[in-house]
Parts: sequence; C-alpha cells; structure tokens
Amino acid sequence: MVFKRLLAAAASFLLVGSTVRFPSTTVVAAGTGEEEYLCRDYHDFSGDQHYMDKYNTATSQHFQIIWGNDDQTGLINDTFIKLNLDQLEKYREIYTTELGMNDSSESVFTPDGKKYKTNIYLTRTGLPDFEEGWAYMSAEPFTGFAYIFCDPAAMTQLDGTDSASLPHEYGHVLTYHSKGWTDQTITGPWWEAVANWFKEQYFDSLETPTTHFFLPYLRNMNLTIPHGRMYYEAWIFLQYLSENPDNFDALGKDFIMRLQTEAKPNEYPFDTIERISGCDMKDLIGSFAKHMATLDFKHKELYNEALSKSLEDPFVWQLIYTQPEPAPDKENCYIVPEEKAPMQTGLNVIPLNIEGRRVSVTLRGISDAEEADWRACLVTEKKDGTTYYSSLFSEGTKTIALDGTETALYLTVAATPDEIIPNNLYDKAENGDEYSYNKSDYKRRYPYEFDIKGASPMYRDIKKSIEGHNHPNGGGFVADTVEIDDTVYVGQDAMVLGNSVIRDKVVITDHAVVNNAEISDNARISDYACVYGFWWATPTISGNAKIGENAVVTAGASVSGNARVMGNAYLLDEYSVTDNATVKGTAYCYGKGVASGEAILDGDFYNECSVSHGAAFGWQESEEYNKKLPYTDGLYAGYEFDRNSNVFAYDTYGATNGIIRNAPLWQEKRASADGVITFNGTNQYIICDKTLVDYKNMEICTSILWRGGKADQRVFDFGNGTSMYFTPANKNGRPEFGIGDSKITSRTEFEQGKWYIVRVIISDNTAKLLINGQVIGSTKITTLPEQTFSPLTRCYIARSHAGDYFNGSMDYFRVYFHEAEQPEYYYTGKEIIFDEPTLLGDANCDGIVDDDDVSLIMRAVAFPSSYGVNGSNPSHITVQGLSNADVYEPGGGLTNQDARSISRFIEGVIKSLPES
Repeated sequence: MVFKRLLAAAASFLLVGSTVRFPSTTVVAAGTGEEEYLCRDYHDFSGDQHYMDKYNTATSQHFQIIWGNDDQTGLINDTFIKLNLDQLEKYREIYTTELGMNDSSESVFTPDGKKYKTNIYLTRTGLPDFEEGWAYMSAEPFTGFAYIFCDPAAMTQLDGTDSASLPHEYGHVLTYHSKGWTDQTITGPWWEAVANWFKEQYFDSLETPTTHFFLPYLRNMNLTIPHGRMYYEAWIFLQYLSENPDNFDALGKDFIMRLQTEAKPNEYPFDTIERISGCDMKDLIGSFAKHMATLDFKHKELYNEALSKSLEDPFVWQLIYTQPEPAPDKENCYIVPEEKAPMQTGLNVIPLNIEGRRVSVTLRGISDAEEADWRACLVTEKKDGTTYYSSLFSEGTKTIALDGTETALYLTVAATPDEIIPNNLYDKAENGDEYSYNKSDYKRRYPYEFDIKGASPMYRDIKKSIEGHNHPNGGGFVADTVEIDDTVYVGQDAMVLGNSVIRDKVVITDHAVVNNAEISDNARISDYACVYGFWWATPTISGNAKIGENAVVTAGASVSGNARVMGNAYLLDEYSVTDNATVKGTAYCYGKGVASGEAILDGDFYNECSVSHGAAFGWQESEEYNKKLPYTDGLYAGYEFDRNSNVFAYDTYGATNGIIRNAPLWQEKRASADGVITFNGTNQYIICDKTLVDYKNMEICTSILWRGGKADQRVFDFGNGTSMYFTPANKNGRPEFGIGDSKITSRTEFEQGKWYIVRVIISDNTAKLLINGQVIGSTKITTLPEQTFSPLTRCYIARSHAGDYFNGSMDYFRVYFHEAEQPEYYYTGKEIIFDEPTLLGDANCDGIVDDDDVSLIMRAVAFPSSYGVNGSNPSHITVQGLSNADVYEPGGGLTNQDARSISRFIEGVIKSLPES
C-alpha cells in the first residue's frame, strides 16, 4: 500500500524532457464519423519496447489494453477485455465531457498534432517489466504520456464485481495530462484525493449511485487536509468544492478541473483555491466543516447509510466525534481534548444534547499563535432530515432558537489560521525538525474552549439489547455469555459483552465497554474506553495495564505490563503495548509492531513499527528514525519553561502540554535561574493532563522560589477530592506533601526568595519527600497516585481545587514513572521579597512621583553596585523603593521599562500605574 502511494505520487514530478520522439504507431480505424486515435507502444529509457508486436492487444476508440501470453489469473477472455474497454470509455466520457478535464491523447510536452490511445498494461500475464502490481498509474518520462498497469483482478469482472481501481487510476492519468500538478512535489498528496473524487463521480453516474465513503477522513478530520492518515479519503473536501452547496462564487462542477489546469508552478492547492475562486478561505473551510455534521451533501442519504453501517462497531463513534472535557476551573465550560484540537483546515464535530429552546455557545481560542483563528457553527437537523445552519462565528457568542422539531444538534469548529501553511505529507520528521509534530507550524494544534447553555456535549452510549445481569461487584451490566470472576469490579455504568473472559482483580469502571476480550490480573478499563474484539480476533489486556479516556483497543491487539493506552488512541491488528510504554493522542497503531520500554506514541502517530523509547509521532516515520528518538530515562512529561508562552506549558519531548491560565510572567532569566515562570498568588496557574497522575510508582520533581503569603498555597494539587499535593507552607508555616490521609511535613520553614528543589517519590506504597537533596521524611501510604485518577480528576500546578494560589516562581516541573536522579542545584542567587508598595512609581520614597524617580531607576539598573538595593551610594534605591518602582509587568524585576512607564505616567500618556 505504501509503495502504491509513493509510486502514484511520483507521477507528479515525472516531466523531465522538452522534446519528444514518438515510436512507430499502428493505426486502428475508428467508426464512421469518429475522430481517429492512434495506437502507440510503451516507450522507456531504452526506446520502443515492441509490446504491440510480441503480445496481445485490444482497442476501443480511446484505449488500448496490452497483455502477455501467460495469464496467471484465468480471468482474461474476449468478453472480459471488451467489458473493461467499455468501462474505460465510460470513465473518459464522464471525466472529459461532464467534468471538463483535458483528454489524455496528447503528450504533455510538445504535441505532434496527432491523438493517441491511452495504454493499459495487465500484470500477471507475462509482460516484461509488468510482472506484478495491483493497480497503478505512471508516465513515460521522455514521451509525456501517462499509462495504467493493473492486475486483471483489479478490473471490472464478468459477474459485475469491481474494485473501482480503474476509475481511480484513470483519474491519475487525467491529472497528469492537466499539467498543472506535474513536475512538482507540493501537490503530490492531493493526487490521491482527486483520483478518489473522480471515482466517486463515476459512482454518481450509475443507475443506482454508490460510494466508497470516507470513514478514514471522518476518523481523522481534526488533522490538516490532506494528512497521511486520510489523504485518499479527503476527496469529500473536493466534493464540497464541486457541489458548492453554499453558493460561493467560482466554485462548482468544473472547479476541480480548474484547480489542476490553472495551478501555478509549485503552488500549494489551498493557495490555488483562494486565488482562482476569490473565496475567503476561513469561511470556505468553516462552511465545509458545518456540512460534515450531518454529511449534508448531494448523496447525504447514501453517506449516512454508510456511516450507520460503520457505527455498528460502537467504538467508531468516539473515533469520529469529539467528546470535549469539562473544564476543571469553569462551570458549564468544555475544553477540546488536546489530541482532538484541529490542525489548520482540520475540524471537530461535537454532537450535543438538546436541553432547551435557546442554545448559546461562547467560543474562546486557546493558542499562542498570532495567526490563530477558528470558524464555528451550530447545526440542527429536523425530523424531515433537513439540515439548518447558524451563521459562522469565531471567538464570541452565537445563540440560536429551536422550535422543538429538531432531532439532532451539533457544534462544528474548524481551525482557520490567517495563513494555511503549504506542506507535503511525504516530508517527515526524519527529513528535518521543521517537519516534526512539535516544531512544524502546519501541524500546530488550535485548541479552544466553549461555554454552553441550553445544550450539553453528548458522549458515546451503547444500547443494550442482549440478555444479561448486574454484576454483584459494582452493579455494572454483564452479558450472560461472559465468563467473569466475582473478584472483578464492573462499575454501574460499565458493560461487559460478548464472549469476554474477565479474571482476577480487573477493574472496569465509568462508561467503559468490553466486548469479546480477555482481561486479567490488575488491569483497569476506565472512562469511555472500548476494548472491543470480534468473533475472529480477541484483544488481551493483562498485568497492570490501563486503558482509559476515549482509547480503543480492538482486533488482536494486546496491552500488558505497566503500559497505558489513553487519549483517543486506536490499537488494532496484532499491535502490542508493554512495559512502561504509553500510547495516547490520536495514535493509530496497526500491524505487528510493539511499543515497549518507555516509548510514548502520541499526536498523529500512524505506524506499524516498534518503538522502545522517546516520543514518537507522525505518519510512517521509519523504524531507524524512531530508534534514535531523544528521551530522559523515566520521564513521562516535563515543563522546562524554556520558551515564552502565556498559553501553554510545553512538554519536553511529547505533547502532554499544560494550559496556562491568566498569563503568569515568563522570563528568560530570574534569580539566577534560566527559563522561569512566575505566578502572582492571585489567579495564575496551569491545568495539566490527568495522565500525569495515573501511576502506581512515580516521581514529581520541581524547583520553586516562594514569595510568602497565605498558608496552604499549592505548588501542585492532583486528584478528585482525594488529592496529592505539595505546599510550601501549611497552617504552621512548614512545607508539606500530602496524598490521601498521609502527610510528610518538614521541620524547617522555607526561606522566602530562595530556590528549592522539591522531589516527591512514590514507590512500593511508600512516599518520600526530598528538599534540596535532603530526605525530609517518608511514610507508608494507603492511597496511590492512580487512585486519585477519575473522570473528575483535576490536575493543577500553582493552585488547589479551591484556589490556594501559589505566590512564587518555578524553574521546571517534571513527572517520572520511577525515581530519577537528583537534579543539579545550579542557583547562585536569591530574590529580595518586596514589601507592599506605598506609592506606585515613587522609587526614592519621597511621597512624590516625578522625574527623580525615573532617574534613580535608570541609575540602579545601569550601576547596581552603586545605586542598587545594596549599593555604596547613599542615594541608592531601597527595598521599599524597588517595590514602588515595579510598575511595568509587576513581578518582572527592576528594568528600564519601569522608568519608561513612570515617565509615561508623568506625561499623562497613561492614566495609572502599574502598566501591563
């Protein structure tokens, strides 16, 4: 399959000559009144191959089929050949006449004024150079003619069965002869989407239209168009352009022809679309997205029939639709999961429960990209199947009224940045960091959150229509066909179905579903996870393995050891995950690969290769590349704060980023530390992914500088009521770690303004607290970190569930799945803790804000040994003066910006201090 994709894409840059020398041709008389098309032989680097002289040929007006003398398929006879020639003529009539595509009868170089038939070579018939191959298009490099070679089994059969390979490959031929997308790589991935679009136009012409549908696109529509995981199925976007249901100027039936013929050299297709259509691309993408809610196209009924068939496997629902997470810090607010946040041109479809006659949504982006933008729409479907749309909206509020006849309600959100960055899915991270998941702008995610009234997000549900009973341990539903031990816990809303075998101390909780699976030992299935087998394949979960959130494990996949499968990951075939590996994001793992050791498969990972360490992403990265991934032993997630962002705490290697609230100050250097984030103790904090806490054994390591204030401030607080936390000062002013009912308290208070490295190590039911390398204490614990994990888990840095905001700075925050080494204490300085300002701007503390204060600040910055807080000059600035002078981004330390702000205040440019 990969070879086919690469070969087809290679046709996009096969033009290498400018002068053509045609081989000899045989004229075949056309019918009366029909234009004459000549036969031509295959021509390669060595010249004319004389297939026509040595082997079998048959022709129609526009095509020639050539095959050898050794039919290994047993399919070829006169009727079969004639049938497929007729089919080819049908494809051509639709594509060239109805859709306006260029014919394939002339060289794409300099035509000689004659027209030629398009050749189709049959594999597995004894033709030299065409021994094998299912169905491919290629082109002769020196003559400028495209051709097809395919297996007879890929063609239309006498019994009417048809793989539809020929209408796809002939679409490639016409794309080549359109010239606009040849001799370049930027359009390569689009060839497959266009070829499938051609095929669907043929399906539309049938007496009973059909479709090959676009399920892989639906499963991956949060990714950029086209992405390696769905570039064949991205044809539905082209269908939108050709149907033009929203009546954009210039779009319509002939637009796909124009897209291929009017493209400029090396022009990215989205740029071509914008140039030749004149459309606002944000509105175009947002409008396409809204139609995906109900598949509201010409063949809506046909598409929905195919969708319903796919949804017979209930886990497909959660792979297609976005299930937002309740924001832990805001009522009636939901955040799109990081792994589902759309890339540029990507989209989410969020089904909603109708709860009132007026529905209101307020959308807010979560992005530090200047070009970030979104287009959203509220979509309703009525009892008669008609779909209605609100107007598109970006950040802000949209309200619609319902009349009670609605049967479905959706929110669609598309990522529509100011610029769609050209990209080529064949460019992988192994070709350069600029193509990697975490560093390429075109793979950037655009998360968002929304408040909602009158409706709520819908979550996956499975209807029970089988015989079963409530399990005595937990009360969950268990089918009568299941073998299950009494020691297994099945939560009230969980289900175990089919011929599953569940043993030992397995926990199946929340809304998890298990079907035809074997689960044993201490495995846990939670949240909306699906472990879903079939009569022909059984997934196995064992050891301390965990399947959670919206993850899916199906077919013959296995998870064992301490491995975790989280997020919206999808395991199938015989892929296995073991040891301490984590699979999350929207990782798609297939084949017989193994994720082992401390591998993290995340983001848009799509592969069958094995990975043993590091964070792996991307479509079809090589096993050799994945063997060289960087990692730190035991590190699951780390926030080093080494780049400026007031929106995200970026993970060191992976994509387990935190969301920063209310813009704490970031500085490249502060109090001798490099890359520091400072929280104001009032309303600034970080929301973390709850997978950080889902371990039996782990270490949390952070370096903090505390500035004093109220008791019980939280450096971190993870849990769901049963919490794991650290405070620099409890009610008695002492540093303390707590988990469940257990606590470890230091006998020594923290010195304000000093850096402390805090390590919490949990291993074998024992917690240990270290501060600056010294063991403060240890204790046996009855609550493990993983026991604070649930759908309601809230994971915060710099606050607690109730508030208790941290007033201080943080150099880094790291989470390991085992005990790590003691970090180096590299700090050489402390920070002076200011008193509360008496008069903002009054640096010299004389009760007046004037130019003398500006002068003193500038001297203190330029000559700290003389005018700094410990300076030798009697007029040096004081500690109180520093507090008064800190008026530009308070908490950022004394700089010339403070002097400028005071000058602006004196001149009346700004009305008050501080200036932010």
